Amino acid sequence: MNLSPTKIALTNVLRKRFRSASLATLTTVISFVLAAGLILSAGLDRGFSQLSQRLGADAIVLPGGAKIDEQSVLLQGDMNYKYFSRDVVDFVRNLKGVEVATPQFYFASLGSACCDQKVNIIGFDPKSDFVIQPWIRKVYSKKVEKGTLIVGSDVHLKNSETIKLFNTEYKVVAQLEPMGNKLDQAVFTDFETVELIRENAQKAGFNFLFKSEMNVSAVLLKLSKNADLAYIGRELHTRFDGLQFKAQKDLFSGFRNTTKLFRTVVIALIAFFVLVGVVANIIVFSISANERKKEYAILRVVGATQRTLKKIVLFEVAGISVVGATFGTVFGILAAFLFRVAASDALEMPFLLPSVSVSLLIAVASFAFPVLTALLSTYRISNKVAKADVYAALRDE
Repeated sequence: MNLSPTKIALTNVLRKRFRSASLATLTTVISFVLAAGLILSAGLDRGFSQLSQRLGADAIVLPGGAKIDEQSVLLQGDMNYKYFSRDVVDFVRNLKGVEVATPQFYFASLGSACCDQKVNIIGFDPKSDFVIQPWIRKVYSKKVEKGTLIVGSDVHLKNSETIKLFNTEYKVVAQLEPMGNKLDQAVFTDFETVELIRENAQKAGFNFLFKSEMNVSAVLLKLSKNADLAYIGRELHTRFDGLQFKAQKDLFSGFRNTTKLFRTVVIALIAFFVLVGVVANIIVFSISANERKKEYAILRVVGATQRTLKKIVLFEVAGISVVGATFGTVFGILAAFLFRVAASDALEMPFLLPSVSVSLLIAVASFAFPVLTALLSTYRISNKVAKADVYAALRDE
């Protein structure tokens, strides 16, 4: 008689299909939650890290009525396209504690026949900018000439060289690395080019009331180490009506809280499903071992050793767990990749896919953890089966 533990375990798994499918499904769910949760958590961490490095500003000034939270500060859409006078820039530059003040200008193209696509157009001042240009220099070291654009990673280019805005073609000199938010769908250029776009748009029949030479959308500040934020805010509000002023530490608190909450939820879900999986494995295999006492006793009679019986039980669990963990890991990673944009929008957080090495590590952990948990939870049962009294089991009706 062939007493191969692997063959007997496989036969038992196929014979008890409902039990096997139930346990495999449970392992699939555990691996799915683990893989998807860890990919999303790592992606949010990476996205936040990238943005916090590239923002580089200690504080921001916005016009009254503009949305002043993480989304607007990080230029992530919901721009209200409100403007204020450049007098604010000159004023804030002379305040004590302000080392650099750089203006930015926002407006949008149209998603119609006049433009290849709708994008946020972000103008910056090359002479004072310390926020956008360090990011640009990673892919383009030359000066951004008038009439040329730098585009985000998700902007689709015409012939990889130009983009049409308001019926005029503009040369694209570089495409930026992903940021994990709506900055990836933005266009960056200097103020001269912003004014050129406005003028060409007017010639094509599109009227904009602003003039980028006179107006700005925001002022980003780099402050000295001992700068008095209360003083700067007070001076701004005294001199100008309706301005909003906020420090970076306040702006990022929402991101940190959301990331922390998401990570807590992921850990709680993983702990819950692991606990359920362990309990289910113990209960199912305990009942199964009790029902199959005679089967195991007969195997002992025909020559199976205690070690062989232990292997049979553990191989059954391993086979079921491996199948479930494989499906769960694959589908979990696919789900995280496919729904990353929806998750980022729902959480209002930037998201960047983890590196290949981190993704592989997560895949290995998502596969191995449920399998090992299942094996450890049934190890005691395998010992009990192997050491059961053969003749008592055969006499038991």
